[in-house]
Amino acid sequence: MNEHQRHIDENKQVVCVMLASMSPELQRQHENMNVYIMIMHLKALFDDTNWNERYKTPKELFRCKMKGGSLVNTYVLRN
Repeated sequence: MNEHQRHIDENKQVVCVMLASMSPELQRQHENMNVYIMIMHLKALFDDTNWNERYKTPKELFRCKMKGGSLVNTYVLRN
């Protein structure tokens, strides 16, 4: 068996193992990716630096408050 075919076969095996260890939703997102792309995508999803951005956005939203007596549509359009 040549090296290229061996590499393709090993890639398929690793993809199967990785997909088997994921939740169904993550499996659907990654089922058509090769190993390298899958790892890069998972790293982007779960990297600590991205966690900080995901934390800051809801934090800012929860701190927004309407002034008493103002209309909701005016508030939504402004923000």
